[in-house]
Amino acid sequence: MEKAIPAISVYPNPVDVGTRIAFTVSKRAPVDISLYSTQGKQVSTLFHSDTFPGRHILPWDGRDGDGRHLPIGLYYILIRSAEGARSVKVMVGE
Repeated sequence: MEKAIPAISVYPNPVDVGTRIAFTVSKRAPVDISLYSTQGKQVSTLFHSDTFPGRHILPWDGRDGDGRHLPIGLYYILIRSAEGARSVKVMVGE
């Protein structure tokens, strides 16, 4: 059986003071959503939980794991689940 890769989107993007991360999974499973710099360094864990199937909305305030505003630049949001992994680019603005 082929796995369905989880879907993820970010709106608005670029991010100013906050955004919504929408993701969809097809089965109940642990889901991890993390933020990475362009150098591959994990900046923050945005979500880590057992998740029911369907579409979910995760608000994000544009801060790192320590609560600091991120510097302007390009980042990657990575979703991982038993179904697979997918990333999306996100631009953090002023």
